Amino acid sequence: MKSLVIADCSIPEHLFNESVIVDLHNVQFARCTGGLECLKNNGQCRFQDDMTIISKWSAQIPLIIYISRIRYGEFDLAFKKIIEREVCNAQAGYVADGDTTSRNGKAKKKKQLLVIGYGDITEQEQASFKKYLVASSLPYSFTNIDTYFCQEEELDDVLKLFGGVDHECPRP
Repeated sequence: MKSLVIADCSIPEHLFNESVIVDLHNVQFARCTGGLECLKNNGQCRFQDDMTIISKWSAQIPLIIYISRIRYGEFDLAFKKIIEREVCNAQAGYVADGDTTSRNGKAKKKKQLLVIGYGDITEQEQASFKKYLVASSLPYSFTNIDTYFCQEEELDDVLKLFGGVDHECPRP
C-alpha cells in the first residue's frame, strides 16, 4: 500500500489501485476529548474504534490524500473530526509527562499530503484554506502539502487526473 486516501465522498476505487481508501461515511469514530491520552500512552488513543487502524496507516504511509468538500475556507466537519484524532501523528516529537509536555527528539516519519478540495470555493476561501493548513498542526508531520481545488461537478475528472499517483504507469 503506497498511499492512504481519505474521502468524504465515494470515489472510484480503480483509480487508486495500490491505496487504502477510507470513505468517511463508512467509518465510526468518536470525537477527540482533548485529554491528550494519546501522548501519555505512546500514541494510543483511549478510544478503540475505526480511527485506531486509520491512525496506524496514517503513521506508516508516506503519501496521504485527503478529498474533502471545503466550506468557508475549512475542511468539512467529518475531516475536522479526523484531524482532531490525528494529534498523535501530527505532533512534532512531543510527549506528555504528567502535567507537562516536552520535546522528545523523536519526530514522526515525514510524509506528503495531497488535499483535493471540492465545492463552490472562492479565491478568498482557497487562500484562507491554505493559511489554515499552514497554521494548523498538519505541517508538523508533512514535508510537503499540495492543494488542488475544483468544483463538485469537476471532481470525477480531477480524480481521474490524480488517480494513479499511487502507482507507476507502464512506459511504452
